[in-house]
Amino acid sequence: MLFQVPVSFLKGKSCRVFVGTGMHVAHYRTSLQTLTVIAKKSDTKEYAFQTFTGRPTLEMNKFLYGFSRSEKNNPFRFCANFYSSNANPNKTLHDIIEEKNNRSFLKRQMVDDTNDYMEHLSTKTNISVEEWSKLREMLLQTTQFNTTEKNVETVLMKLINRYNIFRFARLYFNHLKSLSVAINPATLALYVRYMYSFKEQCTAEDFLDAEEICQKLLESSPMLSPTTAENVICGFSVTKNWEKSLEIFNKMKEFDLSRKSYNAVGEACFRNRKFETGWEIVESFGKNNWQLSDNLTSSVLSDSLDKRDAIMKLLNYYKKYFDRPNLECAQKILTSATQVSKGRIKPAYTRINDRGICQNCRKRLVNNSVNEEEYEKLRSSFLNPVLIGRDIFQKSNPEELSDFQRILKSHTPFDFVLDGLNIAYSATTAKCKDKTILSRNLLSVVNFLLKQRKKLLVIGRKHMMNWPRPFMEEMNKKCYFFLAEDVTHDDTYLLYASLYSGIRTNFVSRDLMRGYRYLLNNPELESIFWRWQYQHQYLVVSIRHNGAVEFQTPVPYRQDCHSLEEDDRIWHVPCLEEVKPNTPGYTKLSNKTWLCLPLDR
Repeated sequence: MLFQVPVSFLKGKSCRVFVGTGMHVAHYRTSLQTLTVIAKKSDTKEYAFQTFTGRPTLEMNKFLYGFSRSEKNNPFRFCANFYSSNANPNKTLHDIIEEKNNRSFLKRQMVDDTNDYMEHLSTKTNISVEEWSKLREMLLQTTQFNTTEKNVETVLMKLINRYNIFRFARLYFNHLKSLSVAINPATLALYVRYMYSFKEQCTAEDFLDAEEICQKLLESSPMLSPTTAENVICGFSVTKNWEKSLEIFNKMKEFDLSRKSYNAVGEACFRNRKFETGWEIVESFGKNNWQLSDNLTSSVLSDSLDKRDAIMKLLNYYKKYFDRPNLECAQKILTSATQVSKGRIKPAYTRINDRGICQNCRKRLVNNSVNEEEYEKLRSSFLNPVLIGRDIFQKSNPEELSDFQRILKSHTPFDFVLDGLNIAYSATTAKCKDKTILSRNLLSVVNFLLKQRKKLLVIGRKHMMNWPRPFMEEMNKKCYFFLAEDVTHDDTYLLYASLYSGIRTNFVSRDLMRGYRYLLNNPELESIFWRWQYQHQYLVVSIRHNGAVEFQTPVPYRQDCHSLEEDDRIWHVPCLEEVKPNTPGYTKLSNKTWLCLPLDR
């Protein structure tokens, strides 16, 4: 029998089949008498082919070494073909490669055939027993789906869910019921979650099925796990017996239930006019630092008796937890606000200019400043309990932290605290390894700020001492430097220095510090922190070859949901723009899209 094991081999490295020791001494299983090696270069179609018998360590070593010497720095692809002692090893290279390609093609073809057949079935309104049986057999015969007789129904239900067609899932569930055999709990759980997701398409009979399934899941698991609890909560929440979901939720919420469970119970409360409990669930989203879901937002707006009151509560929620709706939720809020607004200024999407003027209502947004009292409250709360007391410095050693504090006591206040590595990579890619380019980027920013007579502290890591000496020596002469251990979170030191140095200190970093404000665990302090950040953070946009630097400067107006000081009936709501990480918009501090909502009493 032929065994093919594709592995990657690099000169001087080891792999599963060949162990690189010295000059590629190769070891393989002693029970196998014959070894065929195909060595293929990664960037060409060139092959080397040789068969060895017995334990030909020296001969194989020469073969591998000779092949690898032609391009020492490139990885090669080795396919090791093992034969048992009674097998015939006399196959040509063409036979072995053809056999391998045929097997790969057949596997891909089986997967494609299965997917095509499922695609065909998903368009039908009625599927026969024979068609379901055929699909089942196809899954069992296709090894890529990892199906067995025990799990094939669950795997099939998972695959059906990919099509987002509830009718397809319902047809399969009814087929399983018609077989008069016990359906395993995993399959039932998948189906009941699917019913929750497509509750608008469910019939009265489907809701009865959901209640029956949930009862079976409860009986099969006397001790509920969080996963089982989530399944039955979702299932009961869409039925007439929805209060059962609330009962289970209240029993299990101390066990870290998922956001989906909160969402299901919240929707059920608003749909069934239990508004007080529904708003408690909404508050739970803010306390857990979760984004308020589209479905729950929709339930709040559509099921509340007083639409204006519901909008106001939502806006105050966004303000309290410094949250913002995504564009889909924003559209629902805008539609509801348009229905209740009767003033001259109409609710609309809007843009805010650099001076903080709304293009819709022509009013200036509230200033973003943090006063001395708020700053001291933030400073005392953030520096001690959060950064030190909660072990954010756990990767630092005590001596490093003491040295850092000594520098701050001796040399503060600073005008700017710079995130050295972040700035160095700001005008290049994260994969850049040219230390000259990185050090030149940082020096350009240092020189740019020094021309404005700013006092600087640069925070970096100790491996930066290996950067070109002329650049590092020049920067050391021009500003203060603190290099932390390479395992330390340097952004922690950045925030510590910025807050310690005083209310007029700014900092330069592309990191938006999203995780740090949540450590405060206090909505008021979180709001102050974010306003302080927006007021003091500079982002490097570009560094030109002549050393010129372009910054994104702090915005002068608040970036959270808030009403105007001179007219609290007019609200401005920043919308959460769906921007992927590491794209240009991801590192922007200011929002482009806003809602302007005049809400007359």
